Amino acid sequence: MDVRALLGVLRKYWPSIILLTLLGGVLGGVYVYLTPPIYTASSQVFLSVQGGQTTSDLVQGVNYATSVTRSYALITTSPEVLDRAIEDGDLGGTSQQLAPHVSTSIPTNTSIIQITVTDGGAVRAAAIAQAIAESLKESVKELANKDSSGNATIVATIITPSTEPTSPTSPKLMLTLALGIVAGLAIGIGQAVLRKTLDVSVRSESDIAKATDHSVVARIPYASTIGRDPIIVVNDPQSPVAEEYRRLRTNLGFLSMDADAAPVLVITSSLPQEGKSITAINIAFSFAEDDQRVLLIDADLRRPKIAGYLNLEGGVGLTTVLVGKARLEDVIQQLGPGHIDVLPLGAIPPNPVEMAGSEAMRRLLAYAAERYDVVVIDSAPVLPVADSTLLATLATGTLVVVGADRVKIPQLRDTMDSIEQGNSSVMGLILNMARRRSSGDYYHSGYYSYTYDNGQRVKNSKGVYHRVGDAPRRSTGL
Repeated sequence: MDVRALLGVLRKYWPSIILLTLLGGVLGGVYVYLTPPIYTASSQVFLSVQGGQTTSDLVQGVNYATSVTRSYALITTSPEVLDRAIEDGDLGGTSQQLAPHVSTSIPTNTSIIQITVTDGGAVRAAAIAQAIAESLKESVKELANKDSSGNATIVATIITPSTEPTSPTSPKLMLTLALGIVAGLAIGIGQAVLRKTLDVSVRSESDIAKATDHSVVARIPYASTIGRDPIIVVNDPQSPVAEEYRRLRTNLGFLSMDADAAPVLVITSSLPQEGKSITAINIAFSFAEDDQRVLLIDADLRRPKIAGYLNLEGGVGLTTVLVGKARLEDVIQQLGPGHIDVLPLGAIPPNPVEMAGSEAMRRLLAYAAERYDVVVIDSAPVLPVADSTLLATLATGTLVVVGADRVKIPQLRDTMDSIEQGNSSVMGLILNMARRRSSGDYYHSGYYSYTYDNGQRVKNSKGVYHRVGDAPRRSTGL
């Protein structure tokens, strides 16, 4: 992962990174609050040799003192020294309890014993260190060799009395907080990178490229109002979404310009809720806006949506024609502006797979291609059912709607494999509900800041007018 990709991950997951960083600091503070403080006090005892008149005697005495210092350092934590310290210092407890809290060290090339004591109280730690130093001094006097006069040849002197520590040695508040924050930040960045690595959701053209070699022919930006107002090409013609549908119309014109008959376009997706029906509606209206005769067919044989979105009667339609109970001209419903005919689904059939690939469906689409300039078919999602795969074999080409954050790369890959295995032509993919690329993206610039009061109304086959985007109102019949 390069620096740019890492910055993108940090920008996307910054809330969780900040949360984990703050949590690390809070946990560090809680640790400091719950952990009993430990204080450290120390004292130093110097061992020296008594006697000796010549320089040689003094040198030998220093060397001797240095050599025996290690032995006396070991004696410091012995019961003999500790029991005397407990008794003389009125410390309480036993030498076995005190010994784990006492340690000794010898600075290099010296005859100094440094006594270090840890305890939960500052005053008690200082008292113990001083009492042990005093006890060691007496033990040295008792254990040292005596000269001819009965005096000890080794003398212990307390050169650094213990003092009361002013702050605990652990836990250290600022250090613990800093470590907690750093650990939280590291965990936050790690989880962000891991989530990005494991996340296979499709959000951009680069994600689509991981699933298929087919190109993205349109990038429809996200619009929060499109669910309430699906015909955005008519009702908000100056919007970025409408402009992108017009760009898609132009691209489709180039893709189908070599076709001998009118293009029959199947609009599908991998899963439900990717916006295929609204995409089909706006593609149809964008072609009609270009003065082309358009037939919009609802061929989602499981969950039809077109009639509901357009306030049309959906009781009769495609299935009625396919079973031979009506002609196409009898059940189509006209809408404007432009010349756009809509063929709702009609009754949901009990055998959708057989109907999608039937000879009657093939004849109907061939007949529609002769009468119209463009035929747009809204079909079922590919992965749950096989309807779209069969329909795609009867059409000029298939457009796959890819809902951003709605489908994963393996699912999209399976969708493309299913369509291509049926020897169908994939004209391209439409990235739908795409989020803005950046704050400077043209979708959000002042280029589209002009407002527009669109007063156009849509007319159905019974002559009933309603403004596109008004509250749903069904016709009473054909």
